[in-house]
Amino acid sequence: MEVVGGVASVIAIVDLAGKIAKICAGYIGEVREYEAEVKALTDRVQCLQKVLQQLDDLLKGPHQGKLTSSKELQNNLITCKNELQSLESRIEKVPSAPTATAGPSNNRPKKPRKFFDSLKKAVKGETLSNVGRVLIWPIEKADVNKIISRLEGIENAIQFALQVDQTNVILDVDVKINLVNLPVAEGASFNWYGDDHEPKCLPNTREELLKKIDDWVNGSSGKHIFWLSGAAGTGKSTIARTVAETYTKANILGASFFFRRGAGDRSNASRFFTTLATNLMQHIPDIRLAISKAIEKEPDIIRKILKEQFDKLIFEPLSSTKHSERIILVIDALDECDDDRDVLTIVKLLGLLKSLNGVDIRIFITSRREVFINAGFQKISGDFQDLILHDIEEQKILHDIMIFLNHELGRIKTDHVYCDTLPPDWPNQITIETLAKMACPLFIVASTICRFIEDSESLPGDLLMEILEGRQKLIEANPEKSLSLNAKRVPRYYRNNSPPSNPLAAEFPFTTYRHRRV
Repeated sequence: MEVVGGVASVIAIVDLAGKIAKICAGYIGEVREYEAEVKALTDRVQCLQKVLQQLDDLLKGPHQGKLTSSKELQNNLITCKNELQSLESRIEKVPSAPTATAGPSNNRPKKPRKFFDSLKKAVKGETLSNVGRVLIWPIEKADVNKIISRLEGIENAIQFALQVDQTNVILDVDVKINLVNLPVAEGASFNWYGDDHEPKCLPNTREELLKKIDDWVNGSSGKHIFWLSGAAGTGKSTIARTVAETYTKANILGASFFFRRGAGDRSNASRFFTTLATNLMQHIPDIRLAISKAIEKEPDIIRKILKEQFDKLIFEPLSSTKHSERIILVIDALDECDDDRDVLTIVKLLGLLKSLNGVDIRIFITSRREVFINAGFQKISGDFQDLILHDIEEQKILHDIMIFLNHELGRIKTDHVYCDTLPPDWPNQITIETLAKMACPLFIVASTICRFIEDSESLPGDLLMEILEGRQKLIEANPEKSLSLNAKRVPRYYRNNSPPSNPLAAEFPFTTYRHRRV
């Protein structure tokens, strides 16, 4: 792109701005009456110099041939050059020396010469203090403000033109990324098609827990990871989806990945970082250039080891940008990643994001409290906040399960194909309390009970009676009503094999009804 004679001319303007900033800095502390104006002018010139440096960097970068900005940018740069040259000529003029009260006249010319020599030193970064008694700021205050205003206008115009140019480059990068086909794990990101059918926390449930998470997201705690752990069926994924939804609405959800065992690419880490990178590019467009460059340099980066993917697609692009708002990542069901070694690698690499300077990232992670995962988190000791779901008081869990049952059974009463067979008071409060106590502390039991009753081929009232009649078997299957018992019933075998499709049939055989739809 031709800009005022090319790259060399832009560099010359950058150097000129730097020279003026140094000259102005030499006046600070020496002309006290104008010190505020001199500082303001110095700051404005330095800001303009940074913008010019950005343009110079773009012209030297890989996309210089694609920068096709309008003639307006060229005109603004010409105006900028003229304004800076005019300013330089005014502040470099040697001020008149004060009239001497004594001494021979042949000594007078030495002072301006001394000032001029010192002024040259100031351009090199040296002080002007040795000639402070003869320094006179040559520009009136009103003129200084006008110059600052003009320079600010030039800076804004150049920035706008650069944004237009960079937008064109980003569009080109988008095409390139599509051609490279940066792979993502289908269904792993929040709000993927079909995600609207997945449960989220109902109003007035999990209030204390969600408040703790929000305090961590918006607080000043230095712990950049929040690890929510608990046994199977305690509602971790429901909480994770609620967190993702909350911070999507707040426009600070940067990326998400919901692992799921047996669900293709969601069950392993092969597309974990490529999925996060794709999400992050949508949230922080500035990193697209860096990611595109990484892909151009290493087209097979998507098949490299996890650390290489993390470095090239996540850490290095984020290191090259600045983002004013905090960013939240949500990683759900980390324990459902097939390879335990990959799980530990992910924990270790995500821990490195705390060292980013220009981007403040917080990571919300859920998983079962496996021994090896706990050991992985302990290696980043002090950098994560820990909360165990089954440490929450059972009475609070019982309250939330009752709200859930009221909501779901109320929906069945309204929407079920045989809803006209149900009495007006179905189900009564005693029934809700009984079901809640049967399920507590496992939300998955309450959820599965509702799905069982919802079967469109049977009468919901009859199915509810079957459950209530078989409640003793449920209590016998889980006599302690404890998470520890349930955890023992999920052997390590299921880490590499699909769990039973019907949790009620596998864990709680309280009915002989065939669970085709559960």
